[in-house]
Amino acid sequence: MKRLLCSLLLCVCLPASAAEAMQPVVDPVIDAVFKSLAQRYRYNLVSMPDDSNAQIGKVYYVTEPACASALTRMAETGAAMQVFEALSLREDEVPASAARTQWTSIRFASVLSKGATGELFARLPERKGEIKLALEALQRTNAQVQFGIRQVGSVSIKRAMDKELRRQQVVGPADLGNDARGAIAPHAELVLQKFEYDKQGASGRKGSVLLGFMELFGARLDASKNVQHAYGYQLPTYSILAFKPVTALFEPGACQRQAGDKDDRNPAPAHAP
Repeated sequence: MKRLLCSLLLCVCLPASAAEAMQPVVDPVIDAVFKSLAQRYRYNLVSMPDDSNAQIGKVYYVTEPACASALTRMAETGAAMQVFEALSLREDEVPASAARTQWTSIRFASVLSKGATGELFARLPERKGEIKLALEALQRTNAQVQFGIRQVGSVSIKRAMDKELRRQQVVGPADLGNDARGAIAPHAELVLQKFEYDKQGASGRKGSVLLGFMELFGARLDASKNVQHAYGYQLPTYSILAFKPVTALFEPGACQRQAGDKDDRNPAPAHAP
């Protein structure tokens, strides 16, 4: 009887303790997954994905970067950016688009680059064991996300944005918001639709740990789940992870001046005689 009770207690407690131990690595792993996905398609990653952020038909302002050319580099490196809604484009000036298309399922284990996993280890060196288990959980449970792309013509969006800025008498980024450096209008969205994984894949000695992580991971990506703790991610279905923009109001040469200011603040050390 004692052995039976012990076994039952272990079955009840293991998943909870396993999940608890894995909590600190859930959000960083999701960060790494989203970064790798945005890099793969050369989209600009949104710092806090949402179903209403970076929508086609809206104009946003940004406080970083300082110049439009930096957006390309940010898409290449997977650097996340924050956008602030400023204006809505007129519906009759936004080209009609079909429903979100090109739905694709992609395995998380395949999208995570070596660079992304290396960054995870560097970011949380004290959590290497948990990170390895998290990566194993993604691999063994065949965890995958279905995402889609919605896009319209960039030239049409650029025209509509320029017209709306003139109508609203916006002549500089400061007219849009505090510390604004420029305006962007998305013409393509990378959209999360559905997350799924195979529980059977977690069978084995570490099954409770792997499943504990996957439950936490899934809770971040499904806002309909009843979650007891406040997590960094609570993503509704069809959350926009990343986007491609057209730009306006960025000051030419701002990035070069910004780089020059940094050099002035951090002068190169003098050579020894």
